[in-house]
Amino acid sequence: MYVLRVLIPLLAAYSLTVFLLIRLFVPFMGFKQYSPPGTLPSEVVETIRQLEQSSRDAREYLETAYEFVRKHWHSERLKTITRLPKIFRTDIGEIWRSPGYAHCTTINFILYTLLAHSRFFTADDVRIRHTFFNAVLHQYLQVRIGAVWIDADPSTTYLHLPLGQRARLFG
Repeated sequence: MYVLRVLIPLLAAYSLTVFLLIRLFVPFMGFKQYSPPGTLPSEVVETIRQLEQSSRDAREYLETAYEFVRKHWHSERLKTITRLPKIFRTDIGEIWRSPGYAHCTTINFILYTLLAHSRFFTADDVRIRHTFFNAVLHQYLQVRIGAVWIDADPSTTYLHLPLGQRARLFG
C-alpha cells in the first residue's frame, strides 16, 4: 500500500509535466498550429531560393530542405536536458545563426519555416504532431504532397530515420 501511495502521485506529477506543462510552456510545443515567421532574415530567404532552384517539384523540395536541416541542426537524448535553455529560442535569425544542437521543436520550426515560405508549400500543408518517445513528448511534422501526408522527423538524426518515418516509443 505504501508503494502505491508514493507511486501514484509520482506518476500523476510526471504525466502532468510531460503531457500538459511542457505543451503550455515550451515554445512551438503548444496545442495549436504555429505560424511561420512573417519577416525572414536575408540568409533564410536566400536558402529558400537556392532550395527552390535545385528542386523540380514539392517532393524534391521537401527532401532537399529535410536534408539541409538535418545537416545543420541535430538533437541528442541527454542534451535535451543539459541544454534546456536553448529550447526557449524563438527568433528564426538567432536560431539560423547558431547551427548545431537544437531541440526537436526548434528543428521542426526551421523546417516548417523553409516549407511554408517556399513556392511549393503553404502553412496549411504542414501539420505539427506529437508522440511519446523516450519517456517524454516528442514533436515531428507531417507534410502534405497532393493527398498524401508524409512524416518528417528531422531532429532524430541519431536514429538515421529517412523522410517518411518518425520516432516511436523508444529509440
